[in-house]
Amino acid sequence: MRHGHISKQGSAWLRWVLNQAAQTAKRSPEFAATYTAIAKRRGKKIATIAIARKLLTRAYHLLAAAAPEPDKAVTGTTADIATTHTQTGRVTKPRARSPQRHEPATGQARSFD
Repeated sequence: MRHGHISKQGSAWLRWVLNQAAQTAKRSPEFAATYTAIAKRRGKKIATIAIARKLLTRAYHLLAAAAPEPDKAVTGTTADIATTHTQTGRVTKPRARSPQRHEPATGQARSFD
């Protein structure tokens, strides 16, 4: 489990929304005990951010579980499907191929007469 602050990378609007949601969630029975324990050790503001992170983690897992699996028969070849890099976790998609701009080489010099 990762401990620490929420980085300032990403959407400032999303961080604000999560903080507002955490203000309410910390009073709910699911998060109240966690909030109280963290607030006692680390302080109220840090505990609120911890609850915001828990909310974000739950939302991610709910959305990941609800997302349909890509069907290879529908999308085409496996090269068309986005893949997740094993070390960084970044989602990568293959680049679209541009139409061939040049004539294939024939081994003969072109004449411009």
